[in-house]
Amino acid sequence: MRRTALLALLLSGLALAWLAPSTARAEGKSRILYITTTRGFHHDACEYSIPIIKKMAEESGLFEVVCTDKTDLITREKLRDFDAIFFSNTTGDLAQFPLNEADREALIDFVREGKAFIGAHAATDTYKDWKPFADMIGGSFNGHPWHQKVTLTVEDPANPAGAPCPSPWTLSDEIYTFKNYTREDRDVSLSLDNDALGSDLGKGNREDKDYAIAWCKPFGKGRVFYTALGHDHEVWDSPFFQAHLLGGIRWALGKARTELQVGHPKVEGTKWVKIFDGEHLEFGKEWETTENAEQTRKHWTVQPGGILQGKWVQGTPGSSHLYYIGKKFKNFEYRADVCICPDGNSGMYFRCRDDNKNAQGRWQNWPDGYEAQVDNGHTDEKRTGTMYPAPALSSDDLKRIMGYEKAKDDGNFWFTQEVIAVGDHVVIKLNGKVANDVPDIKKVPGKNHSLEGYFAWQFHDETCLVKFKNIEVRELP
Repeated sequence: MRRTALLALLLSGLALAWLAPSTARAEGKSRILYITTTRGFHHDACEYSIPIIKKMAEESGLFEVVCTDKTDLITREKLRDFDAIFFSNTTGDLAQFPLNEADREALIDFVREGKAFIGAHAATDTYKDWKPFADMIGGSFNGHPWHQKVTLTVEDPANPAGAPCPSPWTLSDEIYTFKNYTREDRDVSLSLDNDALGSDLGKGNREDKDYAIAWCKPFGKGRVFYTALGHDHEVWDSPFFQAHLLGGIRWALGKARTELQVGHPKVEGTKWVKIFDGEHLEFGKEWETTENAEQTRKHWTVQPGGILQGKWVQGTPGSSHLYYIGKKFKNFEYRADVCICPDGNSGMYFRCRDDNKNAQGRWQNWPDGYEAQVDNGHTDEKRTGTMYPAPALSSDDLKRIMGYEKAKDDGNFWFTQEVIAVGDHVVIKLNGKVANDVPDIKKVPGKNHSLEGYFAWQFHDETCLVKFKNIEVRELP
């Protein structure tokens, strides 16, 4: 072969290598295939987002990214070079999106067998008519009734995609609703604040008014992170959105500080621990009551069915608190099933201080800690879910959140209360729905700020009957 022909061949090979996406993997970095293919509506955020995702890859040092508006790398063989696929504002139904049957199956198997899928905004407007994809991503586009300023709630500040976001978070973007969607198989990190929307709530099309914005979910052995944000350029420019997106990417790649179970964040090295086993109250060791403990211990008993009950006993003081003194908790997720009589008043306290004792060394009533109120219908109008004393929930809030109506309460209305505390950020949930989101507990009136302490439960007065069961806690980073 002549030298000129050899040189031409080498130059041709170099040109092809330059035009094609690189398949070389940087050592120690994950590799993401960033797809912006559209066969339906085309968002110009497709092109706008590319330098942003490249900058995020470079600055985080977490991953490298191959960006393309084509689908030719989505084959069973070529996907072996990647750890995640990112559909960014992709669109197109089954007859439109340019993947044949074998490559579609390769995409689903890629995730199911242990890799990651990440989606932004119109990713749910892709394959709306193909069930395997809808099952994987967790929902299908069903309209965008809002393109305006909205308020988002961080439902789970321990979720890697929720942790970096302000709460409440007000921004302008195009907001989707979904079909083929359920909360049961995912951890929702962001959702639309229905109350903040006011009269615009009527634009939505879900009877349950559950407008999730971002979630993490398992799919087979793999992980899926989706955020419905990402229509407007200003959103892509937002440091909060970029941090939200990076948190979701970290989790999807398995490199976040937290792991997720269905519905809950699971921290590496920690697990749910039952602090009440449903059978014993070891007073003086793990549990103690307040003031004259000889008398107030009689208020708290273990009932059949693993129930911890607080009830007045004649001849004893009219109120008391039960402390769990086995361990202090700082960042945690707490949950318990609760039942309180219609006129009862109780509460769950956390981060109670060591100096909650009197001169005789006895634990005192009214702990110097933060209180998640338990009160469905007492004369104190601050209802269950209140971060006592404020922000306060009302009876209407309880009806909206968990369907509670005092007139229909037969004394056996059980509900789940959750408290998630990470630093100064506290979220209270009722039956899995956010009831109160407090971004900065230092601003809660009348409290001595503490970031670590004991749990306590309140038995308020002689008319109160309160029950707790399945009391569990998990420590968070």
